[in-house]
Amino acid sequence: MLEYLQLIINMKIAVVHEFLLKMGGAENTLRAIMQVYPNADMFFLNADEDIFHKNFAFVKNQHYQTSWLGKLPKCLRRLSRLFVGAYPQMVEAFDFSEYDLVICSSNSFGHGVCTSVQTPVVCYYHSACRYLWDWKNEYEKENKLRGIKGFLAKLLFFKQRQWDFLASRRVDVALANSINVQKRLRKYYKLESEVLYPPIEMLEVDEKLFEKNEREDFFLIASTLTPYKNIELAVRVFNANGRRLVVAGGGADMRRLKELSKPNIEFLGFVDRSKLVDLMSKAYAFVFPGEEDFGMAPVEAMGFGCPVIAFKKGGLLETVIDQETGVFFQENTQASLQNAIVEFDRIYPELKLSDCRRAASKFDKKIFQALVKRGNTTAMIAR
Repeated sequence: MLEYLQLIINMKIAVVHEFLLKMGGAENTLRAIMQVYPNADMFFLNADEDIFHKNFAFVKNQHYQTSWLGKLPKCLRRLSRLFVGAYPQMVEAFDFSEYDLVICSSNSFGHGVCTSVQTPVVCYYHSACRYLWDWKNEYEKENKLRGIKGFLAKLLFFKQRQWDFLASRRVDVALANSINVQKRLRKYYKLESEVLYPPIEMLEVDEKLFEKNEREDFFLIASTLTPYKNIELAVRVFNANGRRLVVAGGGADMRRLKELSKPNIEFLGFVDRSKLVDLMSKAYAFVFPGEEDFGMAPVEAMGFGCPVIAFKKGGLLETVIDQETGVFFQENTQASLQNAIVEFDRIYPELKLSDCRRAASKFDKKIFQALVKRGNTTAMIAR
C-alpha cells in the first residue's frame, strides 16, 4: 500500500513537464503543483527562459534542466517538431538517480522517465498522447501527411505507440485530469487512475455581476488558434448570424481565420490576464466549439458568471450543467451550433449567473492544492 506524499516532505523531488513554451492549462496546473513544492527541481524537454522566470519566480531553485533540444540555438528550437522522433530518448536521458520521487505533468512523453526501483513516479495525465491514439487520423489530415511523408509518419507513430504504451507501465501512481481522460488512459494504456481535476483560479469578483443578467452584447472565445480547436465552426456561424464575436488568443491558424471572418468578428490576439478577466466578466456567453480533455477556459469563464455554449463532448460534460450554466450543441455542424445559440437566447433570462460561479468553485485552485498538500487523495503519494 502506498503512503501519502506528506510523509516525504524532506525528500528530494523532481517535477517533469514536456514543454514550457506558453502558459496554457497544463502549465497553470504545473504552476499550482510547484507552489505546493517550491523546492522541487524542474525538468523540461524544451523551455522558454522568459516564461519560466515570469511564471515560476517563486521556485526556490531558479534553475531548470532541459534535454539537448533546449540547449540548441533558438532558431533550431523553434523547429522542435522536426525532432519529434527523438522525444522518447530525450525523456529517458534525464538522470533521476539522486531523487526520492518524480512527479510528471504529462500530455505526451513525460510519463516515460526512467527511475530506479526505489524512486516512484507519480504522473498527472492531462491526456494520453492524442496524435498517437484517438486523434491519429485527424492529425494526419490536418498536417497533410500523404505520400512518402505520410508513410514515414505512420511508421514513426507505430513505433512511438509501442514505446508510449510501455512507458505507461513505469508509472506507479496515475492521476487523470478528468473522467474523460481517465477513460482514455484505461483504453489505450490499460492503466487505472484517480481523477484530480485541474486548478481554476477563482478570483474575487463583484457580486453585482450575478444580481441581474445584464452583460454586454458579445460572445467570447478564448483559445489558442489551431485547427483542432475548431474555431472555424464558430467563425462560419457568426459570419452567418451577424452577432458580435470576440476572439482572444493567437496561434498558427489566426491569419486564415481572420481572412474567413466578417467585420462582426474581432480578433484581439494574445491578451494579458487582466484583459481576459475583463472580457469574461462582461461577455454574454463563452463559446467553446472544440473537444477538450478538460477545458479550463470555460470553467474560468463560469467563475466570472459567464455561461457557456459548448460542443457536447469531452471534459465539458463534467463541468457545464446543461440549461443551468450553459447549453450544449450535439453535432459538429453550423446548424447545431446556431440552434444552441437560439436556445441560449431563449433560456438566458431564466439563468442564475451565480450558478455559474458556484459550478466553477468546485474546481477552485485552493481545493486542488489542499488535496495535494494534505495527501488525503492518492493524487500525490509515494512508496
